[in-house]
Amino acid sequence: LMRRAAVKGLPIMEPLLSAFQEDKNVYEEDVNFMEGDSLFIANVVEKNATTKKIYFPKGYSFYDYYTREEYVGGKEYVLPVSLSSIPMFVKEGGIVTEATNQLYNLTDEVVKGLNILCAPAKKSGEVSVFELYDDDGKTFNFEKGEFHLTTITMTSGEKVELDFKREGSYKSTVEEMNIDMIHRASSPYWVSIDGEEIPHFLHKAK
Repeated sequence: LMRRAAVKGLPIMEPLLSAFQEDKNVYEEDVNFMEGDSLFIANVVEKNATTKKIYFPKGYSFYDYYTREEYVGGKEYVLPVSLSSIPMFVKEGGIVTEATNQLYNLTDEVVKGLNILCAPAKKSGEVSVFELYDDDGKTFNFEKGEFHLTTITMTSGEKVELDFKREGSYKSTVEEMNIDMIHRASSPYWVSIDGEEIPHFLHKAK
């Protein structure tokens, strides 16, 4: 998201009136915001609040980050909250990347595990793109091509396709990657990587 800000000039914490310019209902929203293109944050700022009215921008569905419950855009919902809770929602078509190992200092620590949370669009053939960027975090060697830019392209439909395209010479520090797919209509019949079908277990214990 820092690279997105540098290249496109868009803030990491983007106001809803910027992210959803066609929805006039969000023009005066000054508490809720988007974290990048895909994560909708509905902050709880009122003391002793037990509920919060949340309006979801029209044109998209939003999925609760924790429960995966779906909320339809263009509607207002009343949700239970506390001052310590941070309601977060993944926008339809969104791709959210998260480190699975705890990071305290990006100068000295690196991402070893990566979780890619995907919410395919409902419309078949819809394409979403996320650019995952990394470099050594210390030098200007990225100017010499020592960076790692992975363009993740997701195409929705009965078969959801993820494509990864890499640029740059910096070696990725990621050792393990998990793909977490929000697809409420049905469970996957099969999953393949580079054309090779991978084992499918019906029980979590396996």
